[in-house]
Amino acid sequence: MKIVKKLFAFTLACFAVLSLASCGKGEEKNIKSYVTLEINPSVEIVLDEDNAVITINGLNDDGKMLISDEKMIGKDIEEVLDIVIEEAQACGYLVSNEVANAVQNNIKVSVSSSEESHLVDLEAQVKSTVESIIDKEKINAEFEKLATKKREYFASIAKQYDPSLTDEKIAEMSDEELYVYVELATIEKAELATIEMEKYYLSMKNYEFQIQYKEQIAKKLETLSSLTSTMYKAAINALKTAIDSVNKLQYDIFVSEDSEYLKLLSKLNEYKDNNIVLNHKLSKGQTQEGGTEITVVINTNKEKITEVESQIILVMNEFNKSLETFKKLIQDAINTLETLEKNISNVNYTEIMTNVEVSINDAKDGLLAKFEEEHADDIKASKDALKQRKQSLEISIVR
Repeated sequence: MKIVKKLFAFTLACFAVLSLASCGKGEEKNIKSYVTLEINPSVEIVLDEDNAVITINGLNDDGKMLISDEKMIGKDIEEVLDIVIEEAQACGYLVSNEVANAVQNNIKVSVSSSEESHLVDLEAQVKSTVESIIDKEKINAEFEKLATKKREYFASIAKQYDPSLTDEKIAEMSDEELYVYVELATIEKAELATIEMEKYYLSMKNYEFQIQYKEQIAKKLETLSSLTSTMYKAAINALKTAIDSVNKLQYDIFVSEDSEYLKLLSKLNEYKDNNIVLNHKLSKGQTQEGGTEITVVINTNKEKITEVESQIILVMNEFNKSLETFKKLIQDAINTLETLEKNISNVNYTEIMTNVEVSINDAKDGLLAKFEEEHADDIKASKDALKQRKQSLEISIVR
């Protein structure tokens, strides 16, 4: 966490310099780039102007597993691509082209940059590096170029990081300014052990912004109208109660060790990982697993995968029903608050929004620290499970 805080402070300092530099012409730009590597495990990588890794995060749980315990910050892109692809091979997601009947799993890459001229060079560098690794490791895969990510993609990342951002503010940002938010968001998400935990945390952050905004208005109302202030506070309490219910619901489904959803997800990964290992053995000419034909076990696992996926859908359907109920309560409370706000003519909402933005910006790093402190056991358990899953795959796969 200390590293994240230092990176956070450093990046904000760079952002301040960037804002000043943008006022003049001919100033050196703070170029950043964003690379995704998709095999089945998927990862996202943010690079500085020298193509060194600022931060890396898994775009799915397989991706988070793949890069767990790997030291990649500060390394150049070629070395990091080598590490990620090597780990994918070690875990059985990629196989040798010397193995008979090996299934080809292409290495799909998307490259984006805040500077168009830098993008062309980086794309060529990444393509050359990946193809060289494929050739060197004799991997049964081909480099596949995915479309460059557009501003809309990065805008969605920025909004998740900072819920106070509006479409208008994002439209006014330069690409360099937008990429600063992408960097900070990726640093933040990399601290969270699973995609499910990310969802839980980002939802909490969004609601934290809403509450802070409304509480700033409530403070202003205290000096204007006692009756309106009382009604407004009551609506805020209703909003907080509904948000607490959503937070608990999402904790129970996405984080808690007692979560039926997470238990099913673990079972699903177990069957999928087992088939990765079995397919690897089958491609090397092995035909039996514990006295049973490997193909029979693989097909049985596929049936179990389908069954578990059906169970997951049922659990998520029930979760979504409950979530919609609480979200309606949240929206009802917000509607009540907004109705009261419309009847108040002497409140400067622009000023309040500015105050909230400052408050949110000051609290961002603290919010993650608080989350990590409150859920330290949950985060550790998730990271331990990732490490154990990765070790199990690596032990079971023989190249």
